[in-house]
Amino acid sequence: MKTFEGKWVDFADQIILVTENRRSLEVRYHNGPGPFYGQTLNLYSFVINVDFEELSPSTGVLSDDENIIFWSNETKWTRVDCIL
Repeated sequence: MKTFEGKWVDFADQIILVTENRRSLEVRYHNGPGPFYGQTLNLYSFVINVDFEELSPSTGVLSDDENIIFWSNETKWTRVDCIL
């Protein structure tokens, strides 16, 4: 099963930590806002919804190689351990 858990970097080079517990997600920016909470749409889905509070809830889709989350607001996060 694919996982969203891990460290990510966003378009502004901010580090984000995503932790998972079954369908529940917690999203924490390093030295920034949060935590924010979300969930996978189902246990075998590669799609998540996260409520970023000040923004509309966002939907993220995990890439096939599990290294990019493509967000509904047309941004993306890249997994930190895949950045050279």
